[in-house]
Amino acid sequence: MAASDDDLLLTPWAKSSKEGVHPLICHLIDTMEVSRLLYGLFLGPKVREELERVFSPLAGSAEQWVSLLCGLHDLGKYSPAFQSLVLEVAQKRFPESEHRILEVCAPARKLANLDTKHGLTTGVHLDGMLHELGVHTSDRIVLSQVLAGHHGYIPSAGEIRNLSRPRGGRHKKDIGDGQWRQGRSAMVRRVAALGGLDFGDARWPEVRVPSQMGLVGLAGLTTISDWVASDTRFFPYEEEPESLEAYRIRAAERAQEALRSVGWRAWTPGERTGFTQIFGDGSPPFPLQRRVEEAVESCEEPGVLVIEAPTGEGKTKAGLQAAARLVHRLGLGGLYYSTPTKELSRQAYDDVQDLLKGTGSDLEVNLVYSGAAKEQKQARKDEAAGTITPSGVGAEDDAGTEEGAQDPWEWFTRKKGLAFPIGVGTVDQAVKAVIRGGHNFLGMAALSNKVVVIDEVHAYDSYTGRIIKQLLWFCGRLGAPVVLMSATLPADQRAELIEHWHAGADSRPVDPEAASVTSPGTWNVQWSPDSAGAFEVDPSSFARDRGPVQVEHLGDAPSEIAARVADLVGEAGTALVVLNTKDRAKRVRDELRARLADAADPPAVVHFDGEHQGAERREIKRRIDVHIGKTSPESRHAVVVGSPVLEHGIDLDADVLVSDLCPIDLLFQRAGRLHRHDRCGRPSHLARPTLYVADVDPAERAARPPSKRTSLVFTTHVTKVYGAWILGRTRMLLQQVLRVGEWDPMSEIGKQIHRLYVSSESLVEEGWECAWHVAQQRYEQALEREEADGREVLVPMLGEAAMIDRLTMRRAPAGRTRRSSGPDRFTESRGR
Repeated sequence: MAASDDDLLLTPWAKSSKEGVHPLICHLIDTMEVSRLLYGLFLGPKVREELERVFSPLAGSAEQWVSLLCGLHDLGKYSPAFQSLVLEVAQKRFPESEHRILEVCAPARKLANLDTKHGLTTGVHLDGMLHELGVHTSDRIVLSQVLAGHHGYIPSAGEIRNLSRPRGGRHKKDIGDGQWRQGRSAMVRRVAALGGLDFGDARWPEVRVPSQMGLVGLAGLTTISDWVASDTRFFPYEEEPESLEAYRIRAAERAQEALRSVGWRAWTPGERTGFTQIFGDGSPPFPLQRRVEEAVESCEEPGVLVIEAPTGEGKTKAGLQAAARLVHRLGLGGLYYSTPTKELSRQAYDDVQDLLKGTGSDLEVNLVYSGAAKEQKQARKDEAAGTITPSGVGAEDDAGTEEGAQDPWEWFTRKKGLAFPIGVGTVDQAVKAVIRGGHNFLGMAALSNKVVVIDEVHAYDSYTGRIIKQLLWFCGRLGAPVVLMSATLPADQRAELIEHWHAGADSRPVDPEAASVTSPGTWNVQWSPDSAGAFEVDPSSFARDRGPVQVEHLGDAPSEIAARVADLVGEAGTALVVLNTKDRAKRVRDELRARLADAADPPAVVHFDGEHQGAERREIKRRIDVHIGKTSPESRHAVVVGSPVLEHGIDLDADVLVSDLCPIDLLFQRAGRLHRHDRCGRPSHLARPTLYVADVDPAERAARPPSKRTSLVFTTHVTKVYGAWILGRTRMLLQQVLRVGEWDPMSEIGKQIHRLYVSSESLVEEGWECAWHVAQQRYEQALEREEADGREVLVPMLGEAAMIDRLTMRRAPAGRTRRSSGPDRFTESRGR
């Protein structure tokens, strides 16, 4: 191509600011070079395999063609509609013959029908070029749709077709015909040539439409490459490069520097992924950890690993070791470790750092949740390090203002762990990939090259649980293996989660019969697709030696709870008090402090709930660890009072436990903090682990006349946290425990969870049949409502590429990952 032609291609601008002007063709080259590097780093093997199939008829590699298409995303900026957005710049760059159309399309004078966004113009022009090359309509349209949707929302095929058709012998004025159309085509051919390709390849008609999986990968790679290429620290504006060939070489070098500067490279654990090789500290692995290692040792394809074991058995490290092995065996590039709460994510952060250290990696662990970027900035001297800061992305045509659209700076600072190799955060950031809204395809593509770990998978209500099942379907479709971890997972829920992953992998609907179970679950490790890979796991000797827990009833009044705790640990020892609501926790705290005010040597009283954030939260956590943490001294004297945030993940060791009535699986979680570690200095009166369950006085309930037994009667507000029917069934199970006086959860919890959630056993309390019937009806209606609400926000399980626009259809509030907000209510109601 002649130099004068290159000069003409440098005329349209892409970005304009105080820094100057950046030519459009330069930005297309920047993006193409970034996507070339990200192709194997961001997209998973199964997605790349699909894209390689699609572009195999053409000369050149799939990586080259995909990178070219990513680079062409902003081609539509070569139009009067876009160029006129900064009219003074456009008039300086374009010949006078084009000034009239620029003025007509300028924002101050723009007519109502001159409003085509540049993404749509990209799609329309690409569709026209592929049509001239003989590409079948359905094949070219979906490629055009994906590139047209790089600002978050994929347009329908009808929108592309309507704009592609001439109107009265001419196209829409703001898209630009004649010289504008010829200029865009010349730019496509020139960028392709710079990328080593001939866009006019005669074999284009042999190209067949990518599957949904391939389109998601292309859409995600396009968007993230655009964002990286929009960071002016790495891609400074060059208004007049000496030549496009020289500029392409610089762009390639800048792309490498950008990824190097932020530590964006694949995690490669290597062969040394055995448990002792990663976490070896001289002590042998627990039985669970050995089973997990055996389950995935020789895996040949992605699947689902389910790890079920009591608290304290090393599930976290077992799951991380499995993730390292899966990454190595399957050629993946990273890990996303998800938890129900920010607090659990913060705790998992250290374990994942140990994992990276054990595999010899110096990659950064990225926290991924609201506020995480600020926390990590505080830990860094250079606030700009470790992230991408795109500028001017979509600003010219107000992209990102729709509900649910992603701001690129926010995405990289708050959610970069989804794109970068190693992320630890809440499950919310992962499930947003399957909720309809802007850029959800970006999350899907980011997860395609990772092992996705979901910790405490039982800990969600039916609404969020429904979304998690959809996430598993898409993980299966994208070839992303999943590790599920739980101490209290009902057998039917386990089967249902596994079935969703395999249905996605097979690109088929979910088979409800596959999730039907009739017997209780056990502690086990199950690797699927290996149907014979379920290993029953015996708890460690320490877990078995803990023996049964003494269980006693306690009145639910805050004053009564405070009085009992003060009597038990007023002079020595430690207590953990877990109440179902923040208000109850505060009332018990205040009662305790009042009762202990005059004591000569009162225990420290520490209060902790979801309202505590930032520096205050860190200080409270530090105090809790000092008083009842794993390494707390033998001469401990403290009471920790809080909400359900205390029941998951935190390594606490209390001499006595008081808990509000809650579903029995959560009671098991709370009881895991009772005599958790082997100590020789417990007070003699607290030497036996004892659990006090705070509930309404049975005598008070029994005294109610039949006419007033319209509800099952629980502590005030508790049924706003847990369903009355589940609480009632738990109460009936506990009555049997209370009659015996002790509970051996290690041997009984599996059967009890099955009776609570799965079994058709009535467990109805005599004399309360009417209230039971009402509670069951409301519970089942709530489940149906939550399931329906979940389906309403979900991306459909698509099968046809032609339906790709349904991924981002704006029918529901985007980002709605939980039915109710707040870190204390992630177990609001439990499905069966």
